Amino acid sequence: MPRPSLLLLALVPVAASAACGIFATAPAMRSPLRDRLAAADTPTVEDAARTCLASLDWTVDPVGSLSGGSNVVSARNKDREQTQVYVHPPDQKPRVTGGPDEPRFWTCLSDKLGSPGGGDEAASKSEGPDKGDKAGKADRADDDRGGDRDDRPAAPEQAP
Repeated sequence: MPRPSLLLLALVPVAASAACGIFATAPAMRSPLRDRLAAADTPTVEDAARTCLASLDWTVDPVGSLSGGSNVVSARNKDREQTQVYVHPPDQKPRVTGGPDEPRFWTCLSDKLGSPGGGDEAASKSEGPDKGDKAGKADRADDDRGGDRDDRPAAPEQAP
């Protein structure tokens, strides 16, 4: 029979890895994505998931489905692996589950949904063809200074 101290040493790594799995947090429950998902309506979240899957070279099924009250976005990649993104009702946490096992998907989803409470801001970023990265950096700089975009007067419109 092994000595108790050796048995204890053998069990420590197993217990530590199990504890890490218990305390792991779903990507959709981490801030700022959690806040952005809470502020967005279901069609917006579904469209963002489709866009992000496509940007990662997944072929997205154009027809979604419904499973247990949640919208399902299905996709497959070039290796014929399949993934499903479940967009749950706003009152369910986490709001989005499933999806590819790639951190880039969750980063993209957060970027597409924009700032919390400002779904229109995300849409305005994608409207102009030449706004691109510069608009995103400018918005982040404004956020870093602690300024609230709603407090500033609107820029006057210029005639074309």
